Amino acid sequence: MPSLYYRIQGEIDRRALKLLEGPKHYGWYLGRNNWTAWCAHNLLLAACYTVEDDQRLAAIAMKLMVPMQRFFDTIEPSGACIEGPGYWVVSAGRLAGFVSLVEERFGIDLKAGDNQKFRNFGEHILPLNIGGNLFVNFADGSLKIDLDQGLLSRYASLIGSDQLSGLVADDIDRSARHKLANPGRGRGRNDYARQFLVHLTRLLFWTPENRKSAARTCEKSVWLADMQMMIARSEKKAGAGLMLSAIAGSNDPEVNHHSHNDVGHFSVYLDGEPMIIDLGQGPIRALLSPRRDMICGISVRRGTTFLP
Repeated sequence: MPSLYYRIQGEIDRRALKLLEGPKHYGWYLGRNNWTAWCAHNLLLAACYTVEDDQRLAAIAMKLMVPMQRFFDTIEPSGACIEGPGYWVVSAGRLAGFVSLVEERFGIDLKAGDNQKFRNFGEHILPLNIGGNLFVNFADGSLKIDLDQGLLSRYASLIGSDQLSGLVADDIDRSARHKLANPGRGRGRNDYARQFLVHLTRLLFWTPENRKSAARTCEKSVWLADMQMMIARSEKKAGAGLMLSAIAGSNDPEVNHHSHNDVGHFSVYLDGEPMIIDLGQGPIRALLSPRRDMICGISVRRGTTFLP
C-alpha cells in the first residue's frame, strides 16, 4: 500500500529526524549513558532507510557522531560498564551497530578494532558470566540476561575476539536447546513485535555460519580498578567451581548514576548457580528454583550449611 508507506516515512521524518535536525538537544545527546547509543543507532537506522538525499543523510550521521563520541569518552579505560551487564548489552551492542552502519553505508573504515578501549568495552561482559545466561547482577543488571546475539556477534567481528564469539555461540546453543524443549514459549521479555524481526535479521546475517570458536576460558582473578569490582574463580571454565563477585566504589549518584546502594554487594556462586546473593534489581522469584530456599535475603541451596 503506497499510501501507508508514505505515511510511515512522513511520520518518521516529522517525529524523529526533523527534531534531530532542529536546534533543541535532548538529554541523550549529552552522551552520559546508554540512552545515547540506543537513540543514536535507532535514528541513524531510520535515516538510512528513509532519507534519499545523500547530503542530508551525511549531515544526520555527522550530527549523531558527536553524542556517540561523547558517550564513548565516558566509558572507563577498562571498558567497564557502571550501569550493569544488562545495560552493557544495550550500549555495547548499539555502539557496534552504529559503527557498522557508518562503515557500510558511507564506505569508510573507522578502525574501531584498533582502539584498545573499544576492545575492552566489547570484552567487558566475559568475566561477568557466571555460566549459561547468568551474569553478575550489580547496578541495574538482572541475573538472567537475553543477549542480542546478532549485535554482539558483530562486535566480536569488529575486534576479532574469539572469546566474545564463543560466549555468543554458547548462548545461541543454549537458547536453541531451550526453544526445542519449550516450543510454545517466547524468547522472553524482549520477544515482542517491534524487536523480534530485527533481532532475527541480525542473528541471520551477523552471526557466523561456522560458530566453532576457540574454547572459552575465564580469568581466575579480575580486578576492575576504575569501578572497584573484583571477581575470583576456582576454575577457568564458566559455570564450574566456586565464584565470588564483590563491588565497592561509591553510592553517590554524581559518581555512579546507576547505583542501587551497591557498595559492599557480594555474591557467591557454585557450579554456575547462585549460592549467596545480593537481591539486586528485578523480581526475587526469577532468581529462585525448586532446589533453593530464601532465607533473610540470601538464596541457599538445600542441604548447604554456612554455620558450624
